[in-house]
Amino acid sequence: MSIENQRLVSLIEFAQQSARLRAKTASTVGQHRQFALYERDIQGLSGIRLNTEDSDDGAWLVVERISETRPPDVTDELLRPWIDLTRSPEVEPRLKSSVEGSILIAAGYRRSPLTEAGANDTSVPTVDPKKDVTLEEFDGRASVHGAFDSYSKGKWAVWSKEEKRRRKVIRIYAELFTLKQVLEGGIFETQLELVWGVGVARWNYNGTGLDYPIITQLVEITIDPTTAAIQVRPRRADPVAEVDWYASVDNPGVAKFETIAKQFFAAGELAFSPFDRATFEPVLRAATTHLDSNGIYWPDRTSADDRSLPPADDHLRVSDTWVVFARQRTTNLFVQDLASFKTLLEQEDCPLPGAILAVVTDPPTDNSIIDLPSFRGVSDSYQGLKTQIGRAHV
Repeated sequence: MSIENQRLVSLIEFAQQSARLRAKTASTVGQHRQFALYERDIQGLSGIRLNTEDSDDGAWLVVERISETRPPDVTDELLRPWIDLTRSPEVEPRLKSSVEGSILIAAGYRRSPLTEAGANDTSVPTVDPKKDVTLEEFDGRASVHGAFDSYSKGKWAVWSKEEKRRRKVIRIYAELFTLKQVLEGGIFETQLELVWGVGVARWNYNGTGLDYPIITQLVEITIDPTTAAIQVRPRRADPVAEVDWYASVDNPGVAKFETIAKQFFAAGELAFSPFDRATFEPVLRAATTHLDSNGIYWPDRTSADDRSLPPADDHLRVSDTWVVFARQRTTNLFVQDLASFKTLLEQEDCPLPGAILAVVTDPPTDNSIIDLPSFRGVSDSYQGLKTQIGRAHV
């Protein structure tokens, strides 16, 4: 590589570091105050599918468009007038303390004193339609309590448990749908990006809590035109090692770790996937080695099916779990472009454009004679005309 190209590479490295210093680094995903979905949040949820690369849609995350369901019908006729039931699975049903007499008359458990009793109605007590009847004075209260316990602890409890999961999927769908509009500028102007982070790291470092992935991959949101399912797909961009926070605290292992990560991803033996450990685990292990002398790779301490985050302590702990989150668009793309340019210069001694070459070329050490073009001098006739014009103004 020529000396001029070496100088340009140094300028690119300076620009990269300057861009990182100007950026405000986040130590936790929550500091972005945007959408965030951790792997643990979707455990056991029907309506969400992961790693569909082998199917036609080829998405990392698919959220089906589903609707709310109603609570199960109250089939007990005695209980029906007394139960207070909402559509929310979070609000447990309760018994009303009293109901209006007209409701019990309509249900056949009371009769109005204004109507004549039939042959079969003589045993049915009368009640003023406008008067409230308390549950305590209702003669069938024991049966009402029994039917209520059977319903609330049986059918309603089963529905509530499943409906809570269902509505969580609906809420995730709504958040992703809104985020898609924001990313496309359909709601308000913003500069957000959606990333899929892998290897969420936890650390209590000098009073600062770290909760951030080691690797991020830009992703995008699409909607299936047939099923209206929301799909999260990887974008055509290389995964990035998130080292900005570590650099901001002057971690001495940043440079070495970043080099290892870049070399691993540049090799490109396998396409990066948060569901294929071979495409990211060596980078995560390198993080625990170079960013903290006592770093721990958490999967070595727990079972493979445990997708919870490790507790934070005084040493870096790196998990293999993932999180999808939105954040303000960073300088990552700019820094990545500079890195690509730098790689091109290091691999090929390519000729530089004249303007760039002038910046990185040594100034001349001798005075060279420059032949300037000759111009016609000012004639005497012009000077005489100028004098006459001056006198006329006087």
